[in-house]
Amino acid sequence: MASEGEDPIGAIQDKVNKTTETMKENIKEVLKREENLKTTEVTTRHLNEESALFHHNAQRLKRKYFFKNVKIWIILIVTLIIILITLIAALAIIGTFNSQNPQN
Repeated sequence: MASEGEDPIGAIQDKVNKTTETMKENIKEVLKREENLKTTEVTTRHLNEESALFHHNAQRLKRKYFFKNVKIWIILIVTLIIILITLIAALAIIGTFNSQNPQN
Protein backbone atom coordinates (compact mmCIF):
# COMPACT_ATOMS: atom_id res chain seq x y z
CA MET A 1 0.00 0.00 0.00
CA ALA A 2 2.85 2.32 0.76
CA SER A 3 4.16 2.01 -2.78
CA GLU A 4 0.72 2.86 -4.15
CA GLY A 5 0.66 6.05 -2.02
CA GLU A 6 4.15 7.09 -3.14
CA ASP A 7 3.35 6.87 -6.84
CA PRO A 8 0.81 9.70 -6.83
CA ILE A 9 3.05 11.79 -4.58
CA GLY A 10 6.06 11.05 -6.81
CA ALA A 11 4.03 11.98 -9.91
CA ILE A 12 2.93 15.21 -8.26
CA GLN A 13 6.53 15.91 -7.22
CA ASP A 14 7.66 15.33 -10.84
CA LYS A 15 5.00 17.74 -12.09
CA VAL A 16 6.08 20.30 -9.51
CA ASN A 17 9.73 19.87 -10.56
CA LYS A 18 8.85 20.22 -14.25
CA THR A 19 6.75 23.31 -13.51
CA THR A 20 9.57 24.77 -11.44
CA GLU A 21 12.05 24.19 -14.28
CA THR A 22 9.62 25.73 -16.76
CA MET A 23 9.19 28.78 -14.53
CA LYS A 24 12.97 29.13 -14.16
CA GLU A 25 13.36 29.01 -17.95
CA ASN A 26 10.56 31.55 -18.36
CA ILE A 27 12.20 33.89 -15.86
CA LYS A 28 15.53 33.56 -17.71
CA GLU A 29 13.78 34.39 -20.99
CA VAL A 30 12.07 37.41 -19.43
CA LEU A 31 15.41 38.66 -18.10
CA LYS A 32 17.00 38.17 -21.54
CA ARG A 33 14.18 40.12 -23.18
CA GLU A 34 14.53 42.90 -20.63
CA GLU A 35 18.25 43.08 -21.35
CA ASN A 36 17.56 43.15 -25.10
CA LEU A 37 15.01 45.92 -24.60
CA LYS A 38 17.50 47.98 -22.61
CA THR A 39 20.14 47.46 -25.30
CA THR A 40 17.64 48.43 -27.97
CA GLU A 41 16.62 51.52 -26.00
CA VAL A 42 20.25 52.62 -25.62
CA THR A 43 20.89 52.02 -29.32
CA THR A 44 17.76 53.95 -30.25
CA ARG A 45 18.74 56.87 -28.04
CA HIS A 46 22.23 56.88 -29.56
CA LEU A 47 20.83 56.81 -33.10
CA ASN A 48 18.47 59.67 -32.21
CA GLU A 49 21.38 61.77 -30.97
CA GLU A 50 23.44 60.94 -34.07
CA SER A 51 20.49 61.84 -36.28
CA ALA A 52 20.06 65.22 -34.58
CA LEU A 53 23.78 65.94 -34.92
CA PHE A 54 23.73 64.94 -38.59
CA HIS A 55 20.72 67.18 -39.23
CA HIS A 56 22.43 70.11 -37.49
CA ASN A 57 25.65 69.64 -39.47
CA ALA A 58 23.73 69.27 -42.72
CA GLN A 59 21.87 72.54 -42.08
CA ARG A 60 25.14 74.32 -41.27
CA LEU A 61 26.78 72.96 -44.42
CA LYS A 62 23.75 73.93 -46.50
CA ARG A 63 23.96 77.52 -45.21
CA LYS A 64 27.71 77.64 -45.81
CA TYR A 65 27.40 76.60 -49.44
CA PHE A 66 24.36 78.81 -49.99
CA PHE A 67 26.36 81.89 -48.97
CA LYS A 68 29.36 80.70 -50.97
CA ASN A 69 27.09 80.34 -54.00
CA VAL A 70 25.61 83.81 -53.41
CA LYS A 71 29.12 85.27 -53.18
CA ILE A 72 30.09 83.67 -56.50
CA TRP A 73 26.93 85.00 -58.17
CA ILE A 74 27.61 88.51 -56.84
CA ILE A 75 31.19 88.39 -58.15
CA LEU A 76 29.96 87.13 -61.52
CA ILE A 77 27.28 89.84 -61.82
CA VAL A 78 29.70 92.62 -60.77
CA THR A 79 32.23 91.35 -63.32
CA LEU A 80 29.61 91.34 -66.07
CA ILE A 81 28.51 94.87 -65.12
CA ILE A 82 32.13 96.08 -65.26
CA ILE A 83 32.58 94.44 -68.67
CA LEU A 84 29.35 96.04 -69.94
CA ILE A 85 30.35 99.47 -68.61
CA THR A 86 33.76 99.09 -70.24
CA LEU A 87 32.18 98.12 -73.57
CA ILE A 88 29.66 100.96 -73.42
CA ALA A 89 32.41 103.43 -72.56
CA ALA A 90 34.60 102.10 -75.38
CA LEU A 91 31.71 102.37 -77.85
CA ALA A 92 30.94 105.89 -76.64
CA ILE A 93 34.58 106.92 -77.09
CA ILE A 94 34.68 105.37 -80.56
CA GLY A 95 31.38 107.08 -81.41
CA THR A 96 32.70 110.44 -80.19
CA PHE A 97 35.92 109.96 -82.11
CA ASN A 98 34.03 109.10 -85.31
CA SER A 99 31.68 112.10 -84.94
CA GLN A 100 34.66 114.47 -84.53
CA ASN A 101 36.51 113.10 -87.56
CA PRO A 102 33.97 112.75 -90.36
CA GLN A 103 35.46 110.90 -93.29
CA ASN A 104 33.02 112.14 -95.93
